Parts: sequence; C-alpha cells; structure tokens
Amino acid sequence: MSLYDGVLVEYAKRFGHVPPEEILDEHSEEELEEKLEQALANGKPVPEWDGREMNWGEWDLQLSDVGQEVFWQDWDSGGPGAGAGRVSVYRFGKLFYAEHDAGIEGPYQTKQEAAAACGADEVNEATEAIWDIDRGFVYRR
Repeated sequence: MSLYDGVLVEYAKRFGHVPPEEILDEHSEEELEEKLEQALANGKPVPEWDGREMNWGEWDLQLSDVGQEVFWQDWDSGGPGAGAGRVSVYRFGKLFYAEHDAGIEGPYQTKQEAAAACGADEVNEATEAIWDIDRGFVYRR
C-alpha cells in the first residue's frame, strides 16, 4: 500500500487539506507517513499545513476519495459519444469544489457558489436529475 492509498487519504478526509508538495523535498515518504499518522493519532492537523488551498495537481488524489459529495446533476444530451455525465460538488474541509469532465474548479466558499459556477444547479434539456444533500432530489425528469 502506498502513502496515497492509506494515511494521506485519511488525513485529507479528516482535516480537509494535504501537505504542500515541496514537503517531499524535505522528508522521505516514510518520514511524511509518520508525521501524518502522528497527526491522526493526536486528532490535530499539522499546523504548518493547515488552512492551505488544495492544489489537486500536487498529489495523486481523487476529489471523490477525500471529499463529501454534497450536490450533483446527472445529464444526458441523447447524443453519441460523451453525451452524458455527472457534474458534482464536493465539500473538502471548509471549502467546496466542482468536478466535471473538464476537471476540478474551485475552491468556493459555499455549496451554492460551486453549483452555480459549474452549472449544476441549472435545469436544461439535457438535465436528468439534480440532488442536494440538504434537500434530496430537487429535480427529476
């Protein structure tokens, strides 16, 4: 099991951030894993890492693995190829991110801001369903 499969994912889920990538230049993977495990055991994030904005390109993590899906829209244009999909909003730490086939957008301060930015809250001819963690299904075709 690699660092990415275990302790880093757990740390990210619990504290809503990950260490800066440059930390790998300062520590071995084993040292980093030990620091992450210690933070998890203490129930407190590593202070110098806390509150930093997540750069999804830094680590081999999937937003769906560490964030909580709080809003989504399923859509189907009826066309061939990439004519269907899902746009999701995830809470990660105190911030919100939108994920769709073109990548990840954010961070945003609110769920509504993230949903509006990626169009997940808009009903159009391709919209199949919209779901909100606080309200359940908002729309179903």
